[in-house]
Amino acid sequence: SYMLLQDRYGEMCTMCVATLTCTAPEANAKTVYAFQKKGFLGQMMTVLDYVPGLGRGVWEKRDVRIVETNLEGKTSARTEIARLSIQESKIEVGSTVINRATGAWISADGKALGQCAIETAQAAAK
Repeated sequence: SYMLLQDRYGEMCTMCVATLTCTAPEANAKTVYAFQKKGFLGQMMTVLDYVPGLGRGVWEKRDVRIVETNLEGKTSARTEIARLSIQESKIEVGSTVINRATGAWISADGKALGQCAIETAQAAAK
């Protein structure tokens, strides 16, 4: 389900998975972010984010598998914890920020890195 990245309230979908492919034309590099569904405990904790008065619901955390491909075609992979903003339309992963509304891929200090797009089922099948 791509609701995690497209829908305004996608963070509430604890079983959603989604893949974003971000390309940096200047560096001729690409990074793929594969957002994972939450485990049982994570799903239960998400409920607390939406209980009025608890005030937890600012950031939703999600495991993300990151695969980077550089100019020479070499790849490296790691898993990090992404933070999805419930109030703003953005995702923070390590030292980068992804704007969920525009797809802009930005460094933590505000420098434009490139553009991100949701990988659809049709694109993944090719």
